[in-house]
Amino acid sequence: MLRLVTRENHTHNIFPGTSILIYFKVIFPELEMSQVKTMIDAKIGGKKVVVFSKTYCPYCTKAKKVLRNHYGKDLNEADVEIIEIENNPDCDAIQDYLKTLTGGRSVPRVFINGKCIGGGDETQALEQSGKLSGLLQ
Repeated sequence: MLRLVTRENHTHNIFPGTSILIYFKVIFPELEMSQVKTMIDAKIGGKKVVVFSKTYCPYCTKAKKVLRNHYGKDLNEADVEIIEIENNPDCDAIQDYLKTLTGGRSVPRVFINGKCIGGGDETQALEQSGKLSGLLQ
């Protein structure tokens, strides 16, 4: 048996054979698309840099590494929010809304000062061209 404790300190027992994904969807129901939109817009507007990412994605790792190289120069860690979405029950809705915003559903989606600059390759290309520092000002 697996025990899950939520942020609200509620304890839930998950028995062998129970799908954890289904269980999470019961405990943490998906947000309505309007709520997803509101959440994403607030995140993008609330930080200098926002990255929608998945932990296992090599392109996401690439973008995050490039951005980390700017910590202490053009960026403070407090200026950046990395949002790992693969375990979020709203992952599909988040990616659907990102497609509406940016034309792309894939991750990473990197936003600087509210504008999407693209993904891992685009972030690295801006770094190599010397233009990334200017965008981070």
